[in-house]
Order: sequence, then C-alpha cells, then structure tokens
Amino acid sequence: MAVAGFKLTIWIPVEQVGIVIGRSGATISRIQTTTSSRLNVVPDPDVSAWAPVHVRGAPDGAFAAAREVAKLVDEVDDAVAEFHLSAKGRDRLREGGEQDSSGLSLDARRLSAECDV
Repeated sequence: MAVAGFKLTIWIPVEQVGIVIGRSGATISRIQTTTSSRLNVVPDPDVSAWAPVHVRGAPDGAFAAAREVAKLVDEVDDAVAEFHLSAKGRDRLREGGEQDSSGLSLDARRLSAECDV
C-alpha cells in the first residue's frame, strides 16, 4: 500500500519537554538524524499537563523516533497515527468483494482490528 504521508503524535508530560529537546536542541536533533524523522514539540502548560510531540516521516522512522522519546520521559500518555493513502492505496483497500458501511473491504477492517488500529 502506498503511503503518501505519515504523522505520529504522542503526548508527554509538559515538564519533560526540555529533556526531549536537550541542550541547544541536541537531543531532538540526534533523534531526527538517527530516525530520518522530523519532530515538533508543542508545549502549552496553560492548556494541558501534556505536550504533543508530532513526528513526521516514514512509518518505521516515525515509530523509532517515538520509541526514543518514550525512553527519555517518565510516561507517554497516548499515541495517534495519521496517514494518507494515495488513490491507488485507497482503491486497494476498497477492492476485494464485500464491504462494510465505511466502504472498506472486510479484509481491510479485519487487518485494522488485528493491529489495534
């Protein structure tokens, strides 16, 4: 399946944002370089005790970056993956016989359930 874009967002304690960024950005730069991903940390302590860390890149690199961030902090609250399929990828999900109300093949829905997606 062709993936046109991938974004993974994890939430970390806002007081630990500095650990992820590191002195002069050294830690976040190292993670970005070693995983071929881009990280963007958006803390807003007035709104939430959790800061989102947006990770963009290829799926394997984004998940590797999220694992690196998780190793640095005491706790990760949640993770959400977003990806966009090309037209060909969408067609492949819809192919193959019977479909449910969302328009996806039952095999695609089963795969999502098995992978906790």
